[in-house]
Amino acid sequence: MIDITKLNDMYEVRLLLDSDIGMMLDICRGNTLFNQYCRQEPTAELLLDDKHTIPEGSLMINRYYLGLFKGNSLVAMLDYIDEWPKSDYGYLRFFIVDISFQGKQVGTSIIQQFFSYLKSIGRSKVVFGVVADNPQANHFWKKNGCICVDTCALDNLNANIVEKIL
Repeated sequence: MIDITKLNDMYEVRLLLDSDIGMMLDICRGNTLFNQYCRQEPTAELLLDDKHTIPEGSLMINRYYLGLFKGNSLVAMLDYIDEWPKSDYGYLRFFIVDISFQGKQVGTSIIQQFFSYLKSIGRSKVVFGVVADNPQANHFWKKNGCICVDTCALDNLNANIVEKIL
């Protein structure tokens, strides 16, 4: 099990609640580049459905739909499934930083601390998909030591299958 209090030392980390939907929508709608490449405008229904969906073979107890906060402001959202697809792996379903915090190394700091914590509890790898056509996202993950290992179609998008060896 993950101790979310140890994921970051700069921001308060907590599970996002359905009642946080307004903040969740704001952060997603504010990231127009992400939405452009996903070809889908975020809605409350889509976010809540996503929040309550897990991949086959995973367990809801291993699902962490997290918000990172500075005071009352939602700085970033992170959706992670621990011990999937293998017991020493993790699956990062979603990571987004509020547009006002981008370009300031906030996302890099968050993700580096996240990876460091996962390594400290015995995870060996994190896997995830990145929209292949999104140069900003692909640059971010490459800069953070992640490598593309394959490509596939994911939700009608071309996706890079990316992994980070911890």
